[in-house]
Amino acid sequence: MFLGDSMGAAAALRFPSVAKAVLAFTPQIDISTYEAITRSDFPRAVKEGFGRDVIEVLTTRCGDDTAGREGDKWAQVHYGVKCEEDVRQVGLLPRNTGVELVSHDYDDHILSLFLRKEGVLTDLVERAVQRFFNGSIVIKD
Repeated sequence: MFLGDSMGAAAALRFPSVAKAVLAFTPQIDISTYEAITRSDFPRAVKEGFGRDVIEVLTTRCGDDTAGREGDKWAQVHYGVKCEEDVRQVGLLPRNTGVELVSHDYDDHILSLFLRKEGVLTDLVERAVQRFFNGSIVIKD
């Protein structure tokens, strides 16, 4: 099981061939023009290709007839519905790929910190991990 936040969430979604389940918070899919990415080890070509790679592997992972059926969810992506950039980012994720989008009434990218402050993050993560170790890759409630 992979768990990630922001760029780590996108990385967790980027490698579905080695993850049976993913719990992701506010993934940054398109980093090509995202101003917060100032890392010097990410040249322009890497930034431009990253989002395409994430979308391609998600489409490939669940690109058959079974994609999108109830119970086929293998990833859960949490985001703040009032954060325009996060809404744009999760909107880039292909549909019917087993990725469940979970919106929260929040307006900033630091959703996981908000969920922790609200006292729900630990329970959310524990439930996902428990389901994973119980042999079920379905992390939807």
